[in-house]
Amino acid sequence: MGHALLNVLIVAIILGSGLPVLFAIGVRLEAGTPDNPPRPIQKFLAVGLFLFCLVVIVIGILWLMDSTIAHYTGVDLFGTANKSDG
Repeated sequence: MGHALLNVLIVAIILGSGLPVLFAIGVRLEAGTPDNPPRPIQKFLAVGLFLFCLVVIVIGILWLMDSTIAHYTGVDLFGTANKSDG
């Protein structure tokens, strides 16, 4: 039991802090100084990181709402919604 809990804790820390770190890297890439504005590649990478963060957040919300969406619309986005046999 303790080993499984430790594994879940480690994964939660890695995944839970990973997205904010990527967002912070994007902010840092996009931020410039008055003397050195960000280069185009930095802006491109920052936008890519922001879009990645947005996609992960939207997928997470859809994952949490999968059963509700399947119940009201009949669309099972991830194939995980409970189905009744009747």
